[in-house]
Amino acid sequence: MVGDNFYAKTNYNYWADTNNIVVLHPQANASTVPFSPEGCCDWFGYTGPDYALKSGSQLTAAHAMIGRLRANP
Repeated sequence: MVGDNFYAKTNYNYWADTNNIVVLHPQANASTVPFSPEGCCDWFGYTGPDYALKSGSQLTAAHAMIGRLRANP
C-alpha cells in the first residue's frame, strides 16, 4: 500500500508550500479486481479504455476534487 509514502517523501508539499501552490494527493484503494495491488492511480488501463482521457473515472473524480477545493466555503 502506498499510504502516505508518496506525499511524505517526495518533498512536493514543501515545494508547493514555498511557492503558494495547493497539491491534491488523491489515492486509490488496493484491489485485485480491478488489478491495482498497490492502490496506485490508473496509468495502464485497469479502470477501462478511457483511463487516460478526461472522461475516465479517476480523472473525472480528480476534476471534481479540484472543483471542491476551488469552491468558496
